[in-house]
Amino acid sequence: MTDQVTKLTGELAASETDIDELKSRCGDLEKKEEAHFAEMSALERKMLDIAQERDDTIIEKDEVVAQRNKVEQELINLKDYILSIYEEGFNQALDQVVLLYGVSANDNGFDIGKDVF
Repeated sequence: MTDQVTKLTGELAASETDIDELKSRCGDLEKKEEAHFAEMSALERKMLDIAQERDDTIIEKDEVVAQRNKVEQELINLKDYILSIYEEGFNQALDQVVLLYGVSANDNGFDIGKDVF
């Protein structure tokens, strides 16, 4: 019986050692789990920040495109205005030719490719 008690005592001590090792491993794993959760939370925050930056960039791009379209339209309007001013000046010059020289712009003797009549 003492052999059995000794044997059981040895097994109990071994089991307690195993339990202590398992508790230690569980503690280590819990610490790693906490570290992983903290890292995961940091990565989630970073992902949300990147998504917000992306959204802000898209909004800025849309604003820039709208401004570019506005500037392009203003440029087209300005070009049309400048052309109308030149055309108006040319027509005034033709009117002055008719007035000063008494020559009709539709006259066969009038050649726009030459300096003056």
